[in-house]
Amino acid sequence: MNFIKTELPKMGKTSIAKTVAELIKKDTILRIGKGSTNIKEIGPKEIQKRKKLPKKIGKIKTGHLNKTKGMEVKELRIGNLVKRSGCIFQIWSLKKNELELDSKELDRHVNYETYDNIEPIELTEELLKMFGFQGNDMDMWIVMPTGDGVELHMDCIKEGVFLNALLTKGRTDKGIPGKDYTYIYLRQCKYVHQLQNLFYSLTGYELKLIK
Repeated sequence: MNFIKTELPKMGKTSIAKTVAELIKKDTILRIGKGSTNIKEIGPKEIQKRKKLPKKIGKIKTGHLNKTKGMEVKELRIGNLVKRSGCIFQIWSLKKNELELDSKELDRHVNYETYDNIEPIELTEELLKMFGFQGNDMDMWIVMPTGDGVELHMDCIKEGVFLNALLTKGRTDKGIPGKDYTYIYLRQCKYVHQLQNLFYSLTGYELKLIK
């Protein structure tokens, strides 16, 4: 279910409203709020009106649920991290029916790989730390590179499973919500490539491994 609050505060140079407008087009926003204020629901019919996806890309259908080992092909983009034969690879290029992978750690480049042979990488506390997140086993966050104090959080829904992504602004130095605390719940991110895509959509910067 998708929600949006009617009145939105500003975050630095770009207003939340503008950011939300872009994310709604991508069916990214879940709900927005400040404390427990008024919320307006956007139903599935409205969401469908905003979606204009092609029915096919070559032989890969994108109009329906089109998954390869639990991952939607249409979500992938160059730079995403995926798993192949138990090892982590970065997507080097994307084609209609195949992709190109690269691994610096393994010093290996793979050409002409099919989508059936790759898998998504589930987010863990260890991986989040490798991306520069800090926190604990219940809440991990990273300060966004926008210079306005906005943080991207990943909440743990059960032991070892980080799923809910949200933006916050207005936390004190001790991490406690202040009087102007604002939050935005975003789409759920179960896998690394989903978090990478969300971070890029919000900032224009790639989320990279730092360890």
